[in-house]
Amino acid sequence: MKRFVARCTPWGTVQTGDYFLRLTDSEKSAVLAHERAHVRNRDALKRLWWVVSLRVVFDPQWVFARCRGQEFAADQYVKQRGMAAGMRSFLRRFPQPASALHPGSKERLEALDG
Repeated sequence: MKRFVARCTPWGTVQTGDYFLRLTDSEKSAVLAHERAHVRNRDALKRLWWVVSLRVVFDPQWVFARCRGQEFAADQYVKQRGMAAGMRSFLRRFPQPASALHPGSKERLEALDG
């Protein structure tokens, strides 16, 4: 079972999980655009390099800040393409807690509106 909505891979693909099927069409479009932004910016490849190079071990706060920035940048890509409403709907219907690597839904909604 694929217990996630969607994710990008270091080799430049987007994978959808089982939870993707629960989204509305506008949410699906927004989530796919968000993941395409990660692919476009090679974010997963950068994260892999930060692990392989041990940057995550020796400077974790730097890595955490960059990962959070990648999420905000991907959301802005969605907004620039006119799909912010779908992303807002997704973040409200499926709230996500904040972590060291990812901003929570509340932070992401504030950034989308700001």
